[in-house]
Amino acid sequence: MRTFRTLIVDEDASARQQIVEVLQNRNEIEVIGESDSGSKAAEMINTDKPDLVFLEVELPDINGFEVIQNIITEHSPLIIFVSSHRDFAVQAFEFEALDYIQKPFGSERIEKTLQRLAKRLSNGLADVAKENIGTLFQNNTSSKKLERFIIKQAGEYHLIRTESIIWIEADGNYSRVMTKDKKFMVRYTLSGFTDQLDSDKFYRISRSQIVNLDYIVKIKDHIYGNYIVELENGVSLKMSKNYKHLLEVLKNF
Repeated sequence: MRTFRTLIVDEDASARQQIVEVLQNRNEIEVIGESDSGSKAAEMINTDKPDLVFLEVELPDINGFEVIQNIITEHSPLIIFVSSHRDFAVQAFEFEALDYIQKPFGSERIEKTLQRLAKRLSNGLADVAKENIGTLFQNNTSSKKLERFIIKQAGEYHLIRTESIIWIEADGNYSRVMTKDKKFMVRYTLSGFTDQLDSDKFYRISRSQIVNLDYIVKIKDHIYGNYIVELENGVSLKMSKNYKHLLEVLKNF
């Protein structure tokens, strides 16, 4: 029987203990660690490479969906999302979650999740090395680009529609997301956004910026072969000559 190395991520220690008490009696599960924060969880996933993660959505630093976006190891785990709210269920399954458990829950609900895992095993769908959530993301993003996502800021969850994003700017491993109404700092790379967003609408204009084509008013020549991109909100961004493919994509009359 295969053993699933399992990580439990929840801000609530009692919730983690409740899951552990059920899992410790199962021969196919080995609990390798616990975490009460999203950033620590992402680090543990990348380092310890668990096969299965019970992942709370509402975490104190970055949310569960952002944890997934910070997985860089090829050995990505199957994910079971846990939340006090049903509102995140649709987004959870868009992330190809194995299950979505709503709090409060009892041992019977955890057992039901393990039955779902067993069913995947019997159908040959739980070979994590070949058919894991990372692979599913790759398959999904090739055909369907990101249309909306959640950013947590100051204890609030903001639903960001990609059509409202004007531009995104890199800041190390973080990105500044500028929308029509607000700006956000998120722990996600610019390259990650480039891969997730619609390439027909979002263009990289420099090493550190991508811009939504719908908000460009005009592009002007600048010094040393570079350009200035003027946006609807009055902001001007510098476009490097190395990224002038934007001009080639747009028809010139």
